[in-house]
Amino acid sequence: MTGRTPHGAYVARRVLPGFVTIWLVTVMLFTGLRVVVPLFVGDVVDAMVAEYGGGDPERMDAIREEYGLSESIPLQYAKWIGGLLRGNLGESLFNGRSVASEMKYRLPVSLKLGLIGLASGVLTAVPMGIVAALAQDRWPDYMLRVFAVGTSAVPGFWVAVIIITLASMWWHWAPPIDYAELHEDPIKHLKIIAMPALLIGLNPSGGLLRIMRAQMLEVLRQDYIRTARAEGLGERTVLFKHALRNSLIPIVT
Repeated sequence: MTGRTPHGAYVARRVLPGFVTIWLVTVMLFTGLRVVVPLFVGDVVDAMVAEYGGGDPERMDAIREEYGLSESIPLQYAKWIGGLLRGNLGESLFNGRSVASEMKYRLPVSLKLGLIGLASGVLTAVPMGIVAALAQDRWPDYMLRVFAVGTSAVPGFWVAVIIITLASMWWHWAPPIDYAELHEDPIKHLKIIAMPALLIGLNPSGGLLRIMRAQMLEVLRQDYIRTARAEGLGERTVLFKHALRNSLIPIVT
């Protein structure tokens, strides 16, 4: 045990900075929403009454009093962080439903969309990275590298706006708005989730493509690949059984 750091001290050094970071994030978010934003656009009460063309100042003050917005900022933060630690995320000021119930309904949809988007990005990037590596410094490689840089540079939300705008102008088409579960209406579910999933996977696919290409080129130059070819193994076996398996390690990571 001489010269070794106790496990407790090691864990504390790793965990405590994480808690400090999370606390600083809560302070920054709370300060931004409760102090900075109201200075420029007004607080949430102003946004609520703006939908009705204005409001009575006394009524607005009563709403602020009801939701504790008239209290000091430190006291508001203390109450908010206390509720957060107890699992009370509050209620929506617009529909009155609890934030926890809203998250319970929306989080599975977001997770499903994110996973499908990630899968689409990986399934697109890996084959294109292999092709780019095998066609190094030829026109397929140049085209795929331009695609990789373009998808990394162009924001996904901008591409989505362009697609929706052009589709509505040219083909009078727009994606469905109402969400439907897969078991309720499979066709409608695929229509509404396919485009967002592809757009979510578009941006990371560029980076993954470049990683896959670089790793494939590095592996193909290794001695064991030359040895496998010298022993008479087929190119397909060398590529998929030896080179691809080792090239996928950074992608999986």
